[in-house]
Amino acid sequence: MVQLYLNMNTIDWIMVSSLVIGAYVLRYYYNYFTRKNPLPGPIPFPIVGNLLQLGIDISKMMARYLDSKYGNISEAYFGSHRSIFVSGLDDVEKIYSPTSIKFNSFMHRFSTNEGISELGLEKSGVMFNRDLKDWSINRRMLTQTLMSTVFLRNNIKLIEKNCDDLFQYWDLIGVTVHDNRTVIEVPNWMRVFSNDLILETIMNKKSYAKASYFNHITDKKLDIPQHLLKQSGDLIENLYVALKSGMFIINVPGCIRHTIFKYFNDMIVGLFYGVEDVIDKRVKERRQEIESMPVETELPSDLLTLMITTNTSRDQNKVRLGEYSEPLSDSSICKIIVELIVGGNSTTASLSFILAYLCNHPKVKDRLVKEIEQVYGVNLSPTITFESLDKLRYCEAVLHETARICPTIEVFFRTSSNRVELCGYTFEPNTLFWTNFYRLNNHENYWVEPEVFNPDRFLNNDLKKLKAYYQFGGGVRHCPGRFLVMIQLKTFLVRFFSKYDIESTVSNQSIIKGFVGGITNCEKFDVYIKPKKI
Repeated sequence: MVQLYLNMNTIDWIMVSSLVIGAYVLRYYYNYFTRKNPLPGPIPFPIVGNLLQLGIDISKMMARYLDSKYGNISEAYFGSHRSIFVSGLDDVEKIYSPTSIKFNSFMHRFSTNEGISELGLEKSGVMFNRDLKDWSINRRMLTQTLMSTVFLRNNIKLIEKNCDDLFQYWDLIGVTVHDNRTVIEVPNWMRVFSNDLILETIMNKKSYAKASYFNHITDKKLDIPQHLLKQSGDLIENLYVALKSGMFIINVPGCIRHTIFKYFNDMIVGLFYGVEDVIDKRVKERRQEIESMPVETELPSDLLTLMITTNTSRDQNKVRLGEYSEPLSDSSICKIIVELIVGGNSTTASLSFILAYLCNHPKVKDRLVKEIEQVYGVNLSPTITFESLDKLRYCEAVLHETARICPTIEVFFRTSSNRVELCGYTFEPNTLFWTNFYRLNNHENYWVEPEVFNPDRFLNNDLKKLKAYYQFGGGVRHCPGRFLVMIQLKTFLVRFFSKYDIESTVSNQSIIKGFVGGITNCEKFDVYIKPKKI
């Protein structure tokens, strides 16, 4: 055998390699064409699946291609892993059914995935956690914290503070000068505003993304130490790059990522763990700060403090976690924070889209401003309370209509925990399903004139009865931060339209969209901001 190996020449090696590759390809397509429950979809290639035809961006690919070509149910392959794409309302309802955990067939968000495992997310945090006991503890703690009235009331004050900072920078640019035509790039400003708000909400530490961006675009320099500006900028930029490349880590097979794209893969993983290290350092720092405070000292109700003190003698929320009575570890807190910061990108996109649609629909904007004035009076700096925000029914309708017509998450995912039946097919456990929210939100069968921006459609409807509307997902893994998001968006709009008016730089300006890490973003929308005349 050894002699045969030594006597092989180049042609022999080529022939053997060709036979091996040919045998692999034949076996691959034999398994493909004899697979159980064959569904319509593009024919995959060995190793890479459909990545060459469809790319790695699920949102853009599914919403724009698979559904229109193959209908309500289809399939695609990412590497050797099969994914089922669903857009029929009846089947989506089954996937996001709000049944109890005991009987739910879609308990996991994602199937076992090599990329997610490499990032350490399969057994920690909330979003990708497949350890149901650990997930249940983390989610219950997070949900009760994010929905506590103490936390939400305090967050209103934090949002107002960030609004004051943002408006100060705009005033320095010159927007308060009447007839000024300074162009404000909405997506860029909303991104840094949201980044500061998210980091300060979660980490109880001042962030300087707005200040850093101001220094970048103007000749006026703020008197803030450069290392603080760089620290905020680096954290956000690294996380943004990691998020942008998230689909690469999840969907590209490890055998390709670790060879052909090894440099790029290592860079992305390194950025992710670099962000984790920064957050882990802050968690440990905050824990030491709390431990050094006298017991009688009243602690603030920021998210990091609440998570650190859960199940300790200084627990403010008294979160009930069933039989689990241990404090959360630094590692668990760190993973949850990373997910919350990533999730905050949808708030960034929401703010940009809301302002863009209001600019292109001045009658809707005028009606929104009128409601704000009815609730708060004509006041440049209104007093906002938790209770007063509940009175903004039309404002809430505007938020829902923007989310319907332009969802920041067009496609989402669930994995079957048991054998399930959808669309007349039976699927085994651990099958990954992608659901097309964009199609449901904009389908003529479920909405009257779905292409028209009309907030009135949400005024007289119970959201629970709008089955084709999934702003915050659904089922047992629906978004735990949904109340916080609505409060943040409402508070910003009240503060903004109490002080400013806004108009597009171009009549009926196109809203340019992009896709980053599965989130639909507003890439460009320029406006003029004018001081409100009182």
